[in-house]
Amino acid sequence: MRVAQIVAEGASEYEKKHQRIDAANAVPVAEADLVHVYGPAEFPASTVRGLRVPYVASGRPRQSFFRRVTEPAAVITPENVPEAVEDAWFESQWSAGVLTRGSSRRQRAGEDTLAPQNYVVASFGRRSVKNAIEQALVRLHRFRDDIEWLVFERPPQPSDLPAIDAWVDPATSEEDYDGFVAEALVSGIPVVATRTHINLQRTEKGHNAFVVPANDPNELTHAILAALFKSEVAEVKIESARRTAAKFRSRQRRRVLDRIYEQALGS
Repeated sequence: MRVAQIVAEGASEYEKKHQRIDAANAVPVAEADLVHVYGPAEFPASTVRGLRVPYVASGRPRQSFFRRVTEPAAVITPENVPEAVEDAWFESQWSAGVLTRGSSRRQRAGEDTLAPQNYVVASFGRRSVKNAIEQALVRLHRFRDDIEWLVFERPPQPSDLPAIDAWVDPATSEEDYDGFVAEALVSGIPVVATRTHINLQRTEKGHNAFVVPANDPNELTHAILAALFKSEVAEVKIESARRTAAKFRSRQRRRVLDRIYEQALGS
């Protein structure tokens, strides 16, 4: 079975990540038995028009789309294919247990450090979460003046972890998968996340992280403070995440994808 990949314009970081993970045996489109399209639900018809083999897609376009092209043989969603995390996250010093995590980066630097250090929370930046971050940060500063919020304009990497005390995904919609919550859980960082369906999947319904309602800056603020300063609670969630981290291994995703590919080809 030869599978090609097409990354549509506007694909999310969640989709691009999986394209990289799924790429192990990818072939050029001209040589493929099947094409996997990674992109938003509204990817252009030109992306698949003219394909002479079946295709599967990571979103289902509107019904009018199918007047111009054939319908995908399968639709890939977080509901039917597990999320995967790239191997480098499992190989990081934190997740491998080489470094132990204290309740804060300040402790990891040494409690006898004279220079004060801020506590650092971090998120992956996108337009939809900008207001949520700003509102929560204002509220955090009512309680503490030693917390800063690092917003990544690029996907975070395992090498970024030593600078972070807690990871926050303030997603505002169910369609926002780009919170990098799975990566943070694998890494052993305390996680605060909006209670979207995918985040409930990632966090085992909140057992592995602090989950809060969407668009609720007060709850988000209190959860961040708990993640930073209630180490007895945060450590329980971190340990729970460590026990279930294997569900994000790429082999789990590939196994399910192979079955879907085979069904799409009628094998």
